[in-house]
Amino acid sequence: MKSLHQRGQLSRIVIDEAHCISQWGHDFRPEYARLDIFLEQFSPRVPVIACTETATPTIFTDVRAHLKIPNSKFFMPSFVRDNLKYDVQVKSSYLIKRLIVELKKRYGDSSGIVYCLAQKDTEAVAELFQNEGFSCAAYHGGLPDNVRIEVQNDWMEGFLLFVQLLVII
Repeated sequence: MKSLHQRGQLSRIVIDEAHCISQWGHDFRPEYARLDIFLEQFSPRVPVIACTETATPTIFTDVRAHLKIPNSKFFMPSFVRDNLKYDVQVKSSYLIKRLIVELKKRYGDSSGIVYCLAQKDTEAVAELFQNEGFSCAAYHGGLPDNVRIEVQNDWMEGFLLFVQLLVII
């Protein structure tokens, strides 16, 4: 990348999952915290785009400060999308069983995502869905990279129901 920059061929750096930069983010990764050191290698500074779907105002401010982009533009689409269906319920074992029955009725073999608040819940809920005949897998940051990639690919192909970790801050 340094060679590309020296030849004038590095036009921008894009950081995905930028919430990982912030210690306030649900998926803080220490290697992301060193991105500022990486970016300092490119002088004059290369434009930076930081993308995430899970930034609270605190995380947004933290990412801006850490990447030294205080005057960056901020774009945030609505959480309401036509292709997404939301149903938020208080957690109980009865409710999870009812959810499984309802999902079978409504969506049959379609792929989808069920969000949980903790990794252990993600694993447990995935197992409940598997026991009820769903082709299903847990997906969270604690899984080995090769497993996460396999689960994501299978889900994108429509083979799996995705039980994913969701952290609300």
